[in-house]
Amino acid sequence: MQFFTKDTVNLMLTDTVLRYLHEDKKGMDYGEIELEPGLIEDGKIIDKVTLLGMVRALINDKKWKRKNIAICVPDAFVTLREETVPMQLTQEEIKKYIYFELNNSIRLPFKDPVIDFASIEETDEGRRILLFAYPKERLQSYIALFEEANCKLTVADLSFLSVYRVFKQFELTRENEHLLLVQWRKTDLVLTVFHANRPIFNRHIHLSRFDFVESIETTDEFFQDVIEEQFITIERFLDFYQYSIMNNEAQINSILLTGDFPNLPYVNKALNERFNLPVQTLDSYHELPAKYAELSGLSLKSQ
Repeated sequence: MQFFTKDTVNLMLTDTVLRYLHEDKKGMDYGEIELEPGLIEDGKIIDKVTLLGMVRALINDKKWKRKNIAICVPDAFVTLREETVPMQLTQEEIKKYIYFELNNSIRLPFKDPVIDFASIEETDEGRRILLFAYPKERLQSYIALFEEANCKLTVADLSFLSVYRVFKQFELTRENEHLLLVQWRKTDLVLTVFHANRPIFNRHIHLSRFDFVESIETTDEFFQDVIEEQFITIERFLDFYQYSIMNNEAQINSILLTGDFPNLPYVNKALNERFNLPVQTLDSYHELPAKYAELSGLSLKSQ
């Protein structure tokens, strides 16, 4: 099975790291470069000059000039929701309708969005769609960054869609279940519910307390406090989904876990014990560390 594309460089930029994945006839190349504090804050490029220098250095070192770039956009500004549009509209007309209805029947938390959607079903009220929106200003800043580094951004994806794509590739998802994807990373937590192979509900949490090193032990009191704090967040998220989103007609059946948080196996065990739900990881299936799941799924999209 060919898992990775050979002509696209897959990248992910967070507040703390630049992560990359590429495969050609010489083999697979992946790794990460730590970013200095203040280059990117909550997904927004702050110090473009320094960041561009680091990206250019990587591109030159790897001989990736003029290659296509695929990225996972930062999660902080993603908006995901269901909307209903008139039944008679074509695919192209739906997008025009959405833009026309912005600030009227369709309201977003930011102006000038980039929009995509997926049709769900036809109902008596109209066509139900899943709407994805992202601030154009944020996306344009990354497009400009890679253009100045002599590359072309051709694919931009949402990280939770990329990760789910990998779990599905290894047949670790079930269409009839309500699955909670937990992306537990050093600087943020992304919670996304999937049902029938589509995202239903999503929340991004910035981990402002994270300021500890890789070598921290799970017995450390601070580590335990960080875990417990996020377990409370997850518990509230599960309750809200069950009682407010699903009107107590459905609940989460299973958890999918990935991320670059220190000692993820401990988190895996603790999640299972706390919520009494099966927890699936990619450890036994994926040849790369868990923190590269976003890039693996991104490569599947760009094939």
